[in-house]
Amino acid sequence: MPNSLAIALAWPETQCKQTGSWYDKPAEFFGICKNRYYKVGHSAIVLINPKNSKCHYFDFGRYHAPKGYGRVRDEVTDHELTITTVAQLNDKLVLVNYQDIIDEIQSNPACHGDGQLYASQAIIDFDKAFNRSKFLQNQGVIDYGPFVIKGTNCSRFVRSVLFNAVTSNLLKFKLTFTRTLSPTPIGIVKNLSCQQKANLFKKEIESNENIEQCEILTT
Repeated sequence: MPNSLAIALAWPETQCKQTGSWYDKPAEFFGICKNRYYKVGHSAIVLINPKNSKCHYFDFGRYHAPKGYGRVRDEVTDHELTITTVAQLNDKLVLVNYQDIIDEIQSNPACHGDGQLYASQAIIDFDKAFNRSKFLQNQGVIDYGPFVIKGTNCSRFVRSVLFNAVTSNLLKFKLTFTRTLSPTPIGIVKNLSCQQKANLFKKEIESNENIEQCEILTT
């Protein structure tokens, strides 16, 4: 089912707790990790079903998963992630009520995004994107980390979904050869700028609350 849209979301200021991996100590030494937290950001994706204009939110994280593992979330596994706003797409695949969708996501604390939200769009095959997301979700818990060979994290998950579904070969190339060792939330959003870039939407930073929530969910 081609010719639908995906919205890639990035909260670059989100902080997450150490994973207990081999790179934690070197990261502390070089100042990349401070007080057991990484400022790695959070990444998520919204898929728009062209049949009924429903918006499906997906992300990946260590939410209530065993230590060292993560899982794919959506409205089926976590009902609070339901997006009630119905997408309004015109014949040219312009999302007329883009900001309404973004505003609903920003106002939902269950997304666990902290600080400035960035977003951009890409033309996708909806079935390929949705099936890839569900395939990873149906695996249950998955090894968590940016450098785990058979594992994933939020950015690697979003990158995988997009790579399997985008219609642009140039975008596939950009998603394959990133400037960083592992995909980053803001890097994915910038890669989609060749399609249609979103405006920036301000949100009050609630760092302490989000850090505490992150610790609850990952311990």
